[in-house]
Amino acid sequence: MLQATGSIFAKYAEGYLGARYAGNEIVDELENLAIERLKTLFGSEHANGPPYSGSPANQAVYRALLSPGDKVMGLPIPEGGHLTHGWAVNFSGTDCRRVPYGMHDRSLCPGGRAWRTDPPA
Repeated sequence: MLQATGSIFAKYAEGYLGARYAGNEIVDELENLAIERLKTLFGSEHANGPPYSGSPANQAVYRALLSPGDKVMGLPIPEGGHLTHGWAVNFSGTDCRRVPYGMHDRSLCPGGRAWRTDPPA
């Protein structure tokens, strides 16, 4: 398991083995390797190989710092955001009020507009 996951390879891949978005073929290979090694190690027919999610860590922070109904600002998933940043189907979207923001096309600054670099006149 350490050999399969203990490397500089730190790609996050959401979804199930063989059913992820394009570009995750290497992730699937590594997960398959981890599963086969776990089955051998424990002498089992089945094993679960994906790494533990960061969502529980995000939930712990939300619960520690926010109250129900507080606003959460997050980039929408289709634009590269994460499920735990205010998405409606997640605890963050049901417990908090979602405040989505976009990215400016050229500058990639949040808010859908370029940030000012000088004070207003």
